[in-house]
Amino acid sequence: MKRVKNVKQVDVRQSLLLAGLILASVAGSAQAVTFYAYASTSGNPGLGGYHIYSDSGPTPVEISSDHSGLRNRQHVNDLGASSAMVDAQAFARADMNGLHLETVVTGSLRDPEPYYSETFAGSANARAALGDSFVIGFPGSAAVFATTSMTLHFNMSGPLSAYAYATPDPLYPLNAGGSEGRSRWHADFVARDTTTGNELGRITLDQSCSMSTTYNFSCFGDLPGNYVMNISVPFGHTLSISLNGETWSSVLGAASRGGDILAGGQADLRHTIAWGGITNVRDENGQAISGFTAISATSGYDYVNAFPAAVPEPETYATMLAGLGLVGFAARRRAAL
Repeated sequence: MKRVKNVKQVDVRQSLLLAGLILASVAGSAQAVTFYAYASTSGNPGLGGYHIYSDSGPTPVEISSDHSGLRNRQHVNDLGASSAMVDAQAFARADMNGLHLETVVTGSLRDPEPYYSETFAGSANARAALGDSFVIGFPGSAAVFATTSMTLHFNMSGPLSAYAYATPDPLYPLNAGGSEGRSRWHADFVARDTTTGNELGRITLDQSCSMSTTYNFSCFGDLPGNYVMNISVPFGHTLSISLNGETWSSVLGAASRGGDILAGGQADLRHTIAWGGITNVRDENGQAISGFTAISATSGYDYVNAFPAAVPEPETYATMLAGLGLVGFAARRRAAL
């Protein structure tokens, strides 16, 4: 596998232009297997601007980005001190197991200074794409059909989480401040007749989750799971498929007197947005065809089969446990007041 970490850094406009060109190529007429990965983070406190990295090519790619910032401030009117922290991480990989995306952002305030507003904000974005093409092959060299219908399978898995807590200073219970955590994923599955350039089908999915100190955790949109697309293609035409995925996570918080403020968001699609195989292939008369193949000329993969399931990596569990630890910390402090 081609592994790249924080090697290629470009500005926002260049990166978005590159992403558009790559995704258009993946979903369009290009027949060679193509992989694309993008990761971006930003936050305050910490070094300003976006930390953007991307890579693409005919072999699997992997990209990560991170932002960490800490600001300590001595109180002017008393002997206390305050601190603001934000940490943002984005990870993207595209390989022959599928697309693997994760964004994690956490932020906190401790004992903000009286009469002055202290804030934190952070965001992370990860994107990946995979495109390939193949021709459906049939048993027997004399097999010829006018059109062929089939069912394409796609699947995705991975949870979203968000939390936000504010614990006030007991001396100033009405000045607890506020925070918010958000997470979101987006996925596109596209099938195209490369011979004619016609799009045969598209599945677009979105889900968002959020929580703040003024409203409870909630989610809306599509759910992870298995999805199918029924298409027809003329005999002998090249079929291209593309998988496109994106995750976002963000936090923000502000307070002006004592207490603690916490917020976090995580989108864990590291395992995975994936191809699920081909079933129900039939000729123009509706007769089922068995023994067919869908082998890519460039990757060599037989798309009759689903991608092998990816195995969760230890760092994923560590990240999830860290987030749960912050939630538990906040809950314990609230219970103690």
